[in-house]
Amino acid sequence: MEEERGVLLSISQQDMEGKGNLGRPNPPGVSVEEMQRILDELSREVIVPAYNAMVELQNQNNTVLWEKTQELQQQMELRPQLGQVLTLDNQQSYTPTQPYHPATKLFVEGQVEAHQQSDLYHITEEERRLGRLAGKNYRQQGADQFVPTEGTDWVMEIGAGESVTICPPATSGNRFPELRGYLQIGEDGAADWGEGFLFPDGIAPTFAVGGCYLLEFLYHPAAGKWCVRCTELRAQSIE
Repeated sequence: MEEERGVLLSISQQDMEGKGNLGRPNPPGVSVEEMQRILDELSREVIVPAYNAMVELQNQNNTVLWEKTQELQQQMELRPQLGQVLTLDNQQSYTPTQPYHPATKLFVEGQVEAHQQSDLYHITEEERRLGRLAGKNYRQQGADQFVPTEGTDWVMEIGAGESVTICPPATSGNRFPELRGYLQIGEDGAADWGEGFLFPDGIAPTFAVGGCYLLEFLYHPAAGKWCVRCTELRAQSIE
């Protein structure tokens, strides 16, 4: 049996050629001592050396495997589970939900953009409902312009033939929802936006005749402008 590059080869017919008692005359015509040697020849000179070589090579392999196992185990102890980290080549979206969760560049940019356009202020559905404003003072607005007052919710109906421009509040406000308004446009009524507003998608919403809208005003200090989120509601009376 031969050993090449750590690979064990099987015992070949050539390895056993001329070994042992096979092919000898009967009687062999040798001394007792020589006959004993002949009977042990195959196992002692072929099988035992091959077995010892296999054991030696296996022990060498076991040592290499044990050392590599220890190295990998140490690396695994120092490295968290890949499923629990964001890698440099990450291509999946991830939304942090706990104080010390990591955040992706895409998520951070989305947060910044949302704040710039007043679209991330956690206004609840309960606050969106008309009932939130139903108890507020409602005014029939006949002037050409309407300037909301910071800190005061309002309800306004634009009557037939009226046209009103909604302007930003006069004060600077802050980043929290400072006021909300309910707007109802009557038949042949019209409303438009004045200058100086920011909108979530950068486009000023349009008002339809007969439409009902919930307007949420928030001030953005960095931009120095009021942000408005406009939500269309089902038509209903504010009387």
